[in-house]
Amino acid sequence: MIKAEPIDFEEIEELDEDAALGVGKVEDFTWKGLLDFSTCTECGRCQEQCPAWHTEKPLSPKMLVTALRNHHHDKAPWLLATEDQRTAAESGDHSVLTAEALAAGTIDLVGDDGAVIDTDILWSCTTCGACVEQCPVDIEHVDAIVDMRRYQTLIESAFPSELGGLFKNLENKQNPWGMSARARLDWAKDLDFDVPMVGGDVEDLAEMDYLFWVGCAGAFEDRAKRPREL
Repeated sequence: MIKAEPIDFEEIEELDEDAALGVGKVEDFTWKGLLDFSTCTECGRCQEQCPAWHTEKPLSPKMLVTALRNHHHDKAPWLLATEDQRTAAESGDHSVLTAEALAAGTIDLVGDDGAVIDTDILWSCTTCGACVEQCPVDIEHVDAIVDMRRYQTLIESAFPSELGGLFKNLENKQNPWGMSARARLDWAKDLDFDVPMVGGDVEDLAEMDYLFWVGCAGAFEDRAKRPREL
């Protein structure tokens, strides 16, 4: 099992400069992520179920995984080389580290000009999970994409302009639509029973049998608040 340590963003400046906030290099992926790339059978089921692919977006989950796999294999000699060997290769001595391996070690993982994964490809994903659902070997495409997006957002501040307003609303109002936080429980006003809240009425989760996570859509989006027949 992979253990993840929570990050206190109030003290982000105190983190080690090597602390991983997402994936900026292929070696930043977990062992499970690297194993995923190498076990792809290239069957294409993920691509066939991908809504981005079927609407002529540049994303193919299959090609993304194989590109990451090939890059990891190409970069392996660079990762295993010592600093002296890397320096020698940069000076033209390719007796230990070839020019191809040196190039693989210095190429950007995500970018617009010759990177392993093009920016448009990375942000075309809808994170619906259809690729993961269909994969016969349980590759987690969405996790890899979100990890790379996290690095681009938190470290590089590189994300589509359309997300600027969303991030601002999340920061100021704690929801994507910029609605008043006081309106979060308006959906429950007409119910004929009380809705206890964690952190308010409920101090200990052990008291509860079930926890219903409403989320921002359920609290603010009219279409998500409409009653549905069971």
